[in-house]
Amino acid sequence: MEKSRIEYVLKKIEEQTSNAGEEQEKILENILKRNAETDYLNKFLHGQTDKQLFKKYVPVVTYEDIKSYIDRIIDGEPPNILTTEPIIEFILSSGTSGGEPKYVLSTAECSQKRASIPMLMEAVIHKHIEGLDKGKGMYLLFSNPDFDTPSGLKARMFSSSYLSSSTFKTTVFKYVTTPIEIILSLNKPQSMYCQLLIGLIRRHEVLRIGTIFASTFPNCIKFLQDHWKDICCDIRTGHLSDWITEQDCRTPMSSFLLEPNSELADLLEPIFENESWEGIITKLWPKAKYIDAIVTGSMSQYIGLIDYYSGRLPIISTFYNSSEACFGINMEPLNKPWDVSYTFLPNMAYFEFIPVNKESPQKAQKLHFNGVANEESIEKLENGNAQIVDLVDVKIGQCYEVMVTTLAGLYRYRVGDILKVTGFHNKSPKFQFVERQNVALSIDRDKTSEADLSKAIKAAEIELVPHGFLLTAYSSFADTWSIPGRYVLFWELKLRDSNTDQLKLDSNTMEQCCRRVEESLDFTYRLYRKMNLIGPLEIRVVKFGAFDELMNFFVSRGAAPLQYKTPCCLKIKEAIEILDSRLIKKKIPGFMADQMETKDYENGWKFLEELTENGHRIQEQVLEEILMRNAGTEYLSRFLHGQTDKQLFKNNVPIVTYEDIKPYIDRIANGETSNILLADPISEFIQSSGTSGGQPKLIPMTAENFEKKTLEITLVDPVVKKYFDGLEKGKTMSLFFVKKGSETPSGLTVRTLSSCYFMRDSFKKSAPKICTSPIETILCLDHKQSMYCQLLTGLLQRDHVVSISSIFGSVLARSIKFLEDHWNELCSNIRTGCLSDWITDPGCRNAVSSILTRPNPELADTIEHICGNESWEGIIKKLWPKAKYINSVITGTMSQYISLLDFYGGGIPLVSPSYGSSESTFGINLNPLSNPYDVSYTFLPNMAYFEFLPVDKDGGEKARESDFDGVSSQWSSEITNANGNVEPVDFANVKLGQYYEVVVTTFTGLYRYRVGDVLKLTGFHNNSPRFQFVERRNTVLSIDMDKTSEADLLKAIGNAKRHLEPLGFILMTFSSYAETSSIPGRYVLFWELKFKESTRCPKLDAKIMEQCCSIVEESLDFTYKSLREANKIAALELRVVKHGTFDALMDFYVSKGASINQYKTPCCIKSEETVKVLNSGVVEKFFSPRTFFLS
Repeated sequence: MEKSRIEYVLKKIEEQTSNAGEEQEKILENILKRNAETDYLNKFLHGQTDKQLFKKYVPVVTYEDIKSYIDRIIDGEPPNILTTEPIIEFILSSGTSGGEPKYVLSTAECSQKRASIPMLMEAVIHKHIEGLDKGKGMYLLFSNPDFDTPSGLKARMFSSSYLSSSTFKTTVFKYVTTPIEIILSLNKPQSMYCQLLIGLIRRHEVLRIGTIFASTFPNCIKFLQDHWKDICCDIRTGHLSDWITEQDCRTPMSSFLLEPNSELADLLEPIFENESWEGIITKLWPKAKYIDAIVTGSMSQYIGLIDYYSGRLPIISTFYNSSEACFGINMEPLNKPWDVSYTFLPNMAYFEFIPVNKESPQKAQKLHFNGVANEESIEKLENGNAQIVDLVDVKIGQCYEVMVTTLAGLYRYRVGDILKVTGFHNKSPKFQFVERQNVALSIDRDKTSEADLSKAIKAAEIELVPHGFLLTAYSSFADTWSIPGRYVLFWELKLRDSNTDQLKLDSNTMEQCCRRVEESLDFTYRLYRKMNLIGPLEIRVVKFGAFDELMNFFVSRGAAPLQYKTPCCLKIKEAIEILDSRLIKKKIPGFMADQMETKDYENGWKFLEELTENGHRIQEQVLEEILMRNAGTEYLSRFLHGQTDKQLFKNNVPIVTYEDIKPYIDRIANGETSNILLADPISEFIQSSGTSGGQPKLIPMTAENFEKKTLEITLVDPVVKKYFDGLEKGKTMSLFFVKKGSETPSGLTVRTLSSCYFMRDSFKKSAPKICTSPIETILCLDHKQSMYCQLLTGLLQRDHVVSISSIFGSVLARSIKFLEDHWNELCSNIRTGCLSDWITDPGCRNAVSSILTRPNPELADTIEHICGNESWEGIIKKLWPKAKYINSVITGTMSQYISLLDFYGGGIPLVSPSYGSSESTFGINLNPLSNPYDVSYTFLPNMAYFEFLPVDKDGGEKARESDFDGVSSQWSSEITNANGNVEPVDFANVKLGQYYEVVVTTFTGLYRYRVGDVLKLTGFHNNSPRFQFVERRNTVLSIDMDKTSEADLLKAIGNAKRHLEPLGFILMTFSSYAETSSIPGRYVLFWELKFKESTRCPKLDAKIMEQCCSIVEESLDFTYKSLREANKIAALELRVVKHGTFDALMDFYVSKGASINQYKTPCCIKSEETVKVLNSGVVEKFFSPRTFFLS
């Protein structure tokens, strides 16, 4: 290249980059003036060409959005659908980095711009490397077949288009060793053979060696390893091998292979025969000054290999380009290949940039933008789109996704590349390529990007160095056929000091590589990996040449050899099978999963520590992801207009109750699409029990979020194992039940949360190992038969029982009552070895028969002796002597069962494991041995986005009431905004000792949703708050101005209970209602009592029971007592019911759709039917004798 030409080109680059802003304005103006009246732009601009209108109304799109327009042009419609310029051809993408090939329109002007890039780069390189005009470049370039579209226009790869251009034929050809006919030959093996042969014949002219993408180099070197003997023979004899039959190759070769050259053959053969091919390029082409190839992005995996073969010649990554547009060139070509930045050329297209946030090195969550998964979070928003910036407004250090607008019909088009600004050349930014935006591995909530994987593999390569191995190529795929799914890596290795493909791999080394990769992946991957929601990473080592076959596969599907990039992640089954069929070694280390088994609970605790230490950050990311996924839903669009800003969310999205969103849920249930509320498809509806807060509710559920809910169950296990040894040596006597599901008009299933879990295949597989109850007995829909069989199998396996479990304490209490009524019959079954005839469910009969295999009079005698005792105190401990703890929720209204379960348990610790609801999982009890009355739950920050409404509880004496969103509450607001409304606080700003009502935003369409639970902050575990459940917010008794909450009533009855206990009575369960049919109205309590020393209850002393009434009243608040004294509330009434009455109440709720598993005895009943059920069991009534309270 002449010096004057170099100077001219460099000057033009300086001018363009110095006037980057003006160049960009001109190119956009030009594009709009030419194309504003095309079918596409006219929809948005109506023929106008104003830049601000363009930015405001023309949408940001992906290929899928405009594919239908391109398809119409392919099929023969005129191009003015998208552009007024004549289309000369279609440019095809390779389809190896981002999925299926894309068709991009090309005009003569666009083609000319693309063709100018190599000449611009040539001038830059000549500036930095002298003497290049004294020789040639051995460029390994290959063409690909083109084909005609229905429109008559050709479709071909960018590289084929460029190699066929007059620019290349007349200009670049002067600088390369290979004749144009050989380059354009469509027979790749013959073309490669001849290009290498000519390059060796002209070896002393070769000053540089190049190709387009770095992946071509290892393929050519491997090809040379297989064919060097033939090449040397051709040189020695002066005759071209007979297998070269293409005339495009044979004819031009005759100009170079003129005569035998034994001297050159003798020189080359010892170089090829060397055991190691390290530095082979500099040995074969000793005058070569540098290697020319793109080594950024996924091509960076080849840097080490090229360094090895080239003897560490400089590697120059020349330009940054795609099928859609040319972007920039490397103005500092001698930079290290890992640090390459490209200076954008402002005259190539109009560029815009979406700011994204790469939380390097560890990302906790992955987000979605416009429906495309990626790990970038949008920083700013405007008019529903990301705050998109122009070329001259980007900031150093910021990452962006690039968009282009071109003369060839692409408008605000997302290319899919993530770039980082590293500086400026004049006024034009320099960008470093980070990764393809949509290339990721994912099993669960993890999203591992191309950049993440590349970094992790680089960290693992360190383990190979001491053993002399070189990683020559890799790819990966997400194996979702395994349970749990895992990441699979394909590695091609070679020995540094040998060309043998007989590799002896050390298992320890390869396992260490697996560990290194896993340790280098992000926070989310490691969390899910530790909890065994992702299986152990697997490395599969493939035979030498396997990746050549992979390339051949993609080329056969239309990819161009020159544009081929080894895919970082494989998603096509046939491609995976190609590599799988060429395995040398497959290694699954079982790294973290094995540790879970051998170290027991330790890794579970590590998981919880990481989760709670990063609580604040995870909460921010959870909200970001929820909004990114769902901002475009009908519901959120009303408030956010497509934006995803947190502050906008808090300012505009209202706090709601179920009644507010019920119309939306009903529409989905009736057949409308789920994107009314959420972007993900709804898999089923979860039905609440309807016993703690009124009517049952339908809560949308997705497959992904159900797995998240099951994580809570997995997390409880390591916590319990920390406090109780030997649990793995036995089973749980579980008392679990399912409820028959129903269907909505849309065909979606409606089930309770517990029924969903128990009917999952994962539970069915694990249950036999951990539960005494056969799965058939759990899934039996007849609750009486189910309970009988579960108790029977629990008794038959009593020596193996290490824990007792039910979801709620009320279920366990009822089961013991059931045992009191049926123990004689159970013992008879055990004694005879025959199941009672009334057990007719086939699943139950078959399952129990496999355990009740023979008569066992010895066991029957033991159980009869225990159950026949007058007192059943300690009955659980006596029947299951190895039980270490009782697992059941006993907070909230369930706390009324603590004394009863203590009585039956005989000192076995009561563990309340977790706190959740149909709407969301909240937290787990990290101190299972705490007093049951003092249980606190540590919130799990990855389950949902939590907000908290501060409320004031004046030590049981409520000073005033306040309304929030129109819902009356007995709480008064402590923190209000300028409008006087309660101001919720987030996870990071809760205060010790403060009471809050919890508000959730979930992945399943609940946004700022009031769950109705009131909690008290009791402390922190790392950065996660610990809350004590206080009560349900909307469960109250009220006659006049009084409001008595669930917590107030529990406290008052607790005071009265203490008066009964010395007399040998236990309050088994209670409920209440506000009797307003009489004047004045009164509070009515229903109590079911049990005598400790006998199953028969003696006659109650009226004075003692009246005193209990007085104690309850004295314990209530100031407002109640003042109204009571003023005779605006009548004397409290206590109705004692017979044994089994509350069982009848549960049966009533179950008949109405409640799940026996999720049933909670209501603290306050409000329907006439439930009052009738309890009234039917009343045996005695007592009234408070008090008439004054405040004097």
